[in-house]
Amino acid sequence: MRKTVERTICGHHYQVTAFGGRDGLELACRLSPYIAPVAEIIRGKGIKSLGNLLESEIDPVPIIYGVVRELAQARSTMALIGDLFSLTHRDRKDLSNEQTFDEVFSSNYGELIQAIKLIIEVNFPSFFELLTSSQPGDDETSPDENQES
Repeated sequence: MRKTVERTICGHHYQVTAFGGRDGLELACRLSPYIAPVAEIIRGKGIKSLGNLLESEIDPVPIIYGVVRELAQARSTMALIGDLFSLTHRDRKDLSNEQTFDEVFSSNYGELIQAIKLIIEVNFPSFFELLTSSQPGDDETSPDENQES
């Protein structure tokens, strides 16, 4: 069963269901070119995971805004945003519906950024940790963990 997280954002009830493995992997690959430049900044501040970022004194909203800004420069932004919101509801309304999305987030971009932050937090915490690892290519698994039982 997939994880579902419920949270209140700007007074509205959000429900985010985690993506399946294949859909999540595809979205992670599509997001990586936009997250990687921001990950470099975070890595420089010693942040190793999304949890560390959220618990740190660093405000995560500008970082998520940086991801959104990078996304805005992509040609297929709306398709990617639509896919990110495909399993997200706000006050029981399906945000994958274009009309609902447009109505909810018209002149409401602060809430949009917070919703994207929640979707990333729910779906990609380990991907985020990989992007912010101390050295690209480091293998932190021990030999025992690499062997099958």
